[in-house]
Amino acid sequence: MNRFTEFLSSRTAKVIALSVAGLIVLLLVFMAGQFVGFHKATYSYAWGDRYWQSFGGPRPGPGTMMEGRGFMPGHGSFGVIVKIASGSLLVQDQGGAEKEIVLTGDTVIRRFEQTVAASDLRVNDQVTVIGSPTQSGTIEAKLIRVLPAPTATPQR
Repeated sequence: MNRFTEFLSSRTAKVIALSVAGLIVLLLVFMAGQFVGFHKATYSYAWGDRYWQSFGGPRPGPGTMMEGRGFMPGHGSFGVIVKIASGSLLVQDQGGAEKEIVLTGDTVIRRFEQTVAASDLRVNDQVTVIGSPTQSGTIEAKLIRVLPAPTATPQR
């Protein structure tokens, strides 16, 4: 028993005890990082899955429009082009509200995988616009996505 008491009071025992305590602290920090990372990843994954529910209603099927689903982005528009003017568009959403969309040299216009010019846009084209609000109440378009014409979807 005397040798054990001597060992506990020795410098070696203190170094071993501090090393074990340090490893336990490092293990706890690592586990906390894993916990936080797991929950951040779970949140990001779930947010992506719930995007349509949060911002666009039920997820549309392929080739369908989001008609009647209340999709109203804060800095953009979704609807049909009703008027084309020099450097701007007038887009009417599903609720009948019209938004003026300003085109700039930085505006990207895409139809499927192709970039198209503003001159390729036509009245009655269905578009999704993402941009920034301006002081005058218009939307300065950053991206315009020309959508295919809707197809009839079976009623459930």
